[in-house]
Amino acid sequence: MITADTPAARELLRDGDSALLVPPGDPEALAAAVRRLDGEPELAQSIGAGGFAAYRAEASEEVLGERWRGLVEQLVGR
Repeated sequence: MITADTPAARELLRDGDSALLVPPGDPEALAAAVRRLDGEPELAQSIGAGGFAAYRAEASEEVLGERWRGLVEQLVGR
């Protein structure tokens, strides 16, 4: 995964572990990140695994559904 280096992305992803984070609006940095992953298949594999692990731990339907259920239950007083 390659994405913009934003506060929202950093809540879930770590540069070099679960994504390559590039400055927003920087096409040269984006191109360099693509070339890097193309040239380093082990890094691409590692980042792919790290990104999937971050998704499963923090953003999967199961995790987000549980969070939302808890919020709704608090609001309705269950």
